[in-house]
Amino acid sequence: MNSPSTSWITPLALVYILLANIALAWGSRPIAATAICLLAVLVVLAIRGPRAPAWRTLVAAAGIWLAQGVVRGSLPPLPLLLPPVVIPAALAWMFGHTLGGNRVALVERFARAVHAPEPIDDCHAAYARGVTVMWTVFLIAMALGNLLLVMSLVPGGLLDLLRLQAPWTLDRSTFLWLSNAAYLLIVAVFVAEFLFRLWRFPSHRLRNPVEFLRRARERLPAVIEALRRE
Repeated sequence: MNSPSTSWITPLALVYILLANIALAWGSRPIAATAICLLAVLVVLAIRGPRAPAWRTLVAAAGIWLAQGVVRGSLPPLPLLLPPVVIPAALAWMFGHTLGGNRVALVERFARAVHAPEPIDDCHAAYARGVTVMWTVFLIAMALGNLLLVMSLVPGGLLDLLRLQAPWTLDRSTFLWLSNAAYLLIVAVFVAEFLFRLWRFPSHRLRNPVEFLRRARERLPAVIEALRRE
């Protein structure tokens, strides 16, 4: 069962995405500062481990300092541009680092957890490893694509803040449309992979998407927690 703090992460993340988009679209410093504080809260809730208290204090202090700087106008709202790059890169590492050596690929671990107590055969295990490779490549491409968007935004993009000329530029409206399309692309890839899996394995036990999502919600946290302990 998820802890009370963990259960807040998804709704807070959705509120953060909304506020970040509004702040960038309107150029509002107060809303940008609020979004930065909310981002700091999300990071604090996600931090685990024996050194968590120290890291949480550091993140909270950094969030407050950045938010104050943005409100006063002494700092640009750059933290709002970093998550679309950092999060896919971190997820790519989470998938990709399980492919090395004799480790069990992340999607295979997830498949075994979802299908438990029934085992999965070698064919399904090999497919799950291939899906892990696919997500790793996809997330790396997404991180690089979002980095290109962040660099090309004018005004307020990374190159613009460094006073460098971007090879091509994007206004705020185009930037927001393209950056938010990434979220829809993740959903599209997930659905496409699920449909391909049903075609590839006609006797697949979890053909009902509702049942699959229910089991995924129940068992994915345990898989991630086990991965963190390695």
